[in-house]
Amino acid sequence: MTIRRWRLLGGSLAFVLMTAHAVLSVYWALGGTMMLELISEAVRNEAQDEDSQFHILLWTVAFLKLAVALVALCLTARWSITPVVEQLQRIIAWITGVLLTLYGVLNLLVGIASLGGIIDGPDRRDATFWAYLFLWAPWWTAIGFAFLVLSVAVSLDPDESAPDRMRGQR
Repeated sequence: MTIRRWRLLGGSLAFVLMTAHAVLSVYWALGGTMMLELISEAVRNEAQDEDSQFHILLWTVAFLKLAVALVALCLTARWSITPVVEQLQRIIAWITGVLLTLYGVLNLLVGIASLGGIIDGPDRRDATFWAYLFLWAPWWTAIGFAFLVLSVAVSLDPDESAPDRMRGQR
């Protein structure tokens, strides 16, 4: 597979997965309850409390997730206003990729260690435990890995170093 295809694959996956995650945050911020039983009890209680300022946090998180998803889209489509903005997009993509991959993998490892009795963990009868093990941790890992694929592909793309490249026109 060529570098351009890896760029398209990583960027598209990063955009779609992060956008879906943002949509879920918007849904919860609007008062939706679907899948709330699959997040931690403390977060669930805050999300369901209508008097809580937590909804402001959910809107902020949704906005940040959408902004990062747009970074993936811009890097994939090679849309950038200036070289400085493009460099900032690359940095955001690398940081997102590393942090979400690590967060997802660590959640998976903790879940597996808890499942194996190596460490004490949450009650395995709780749906939240299984959701983190089989839904959230793999989802974060997949988003992070997609951003890493995109970041590596952008770094290795020979067209990126062309001095006369016209920005936003590919």
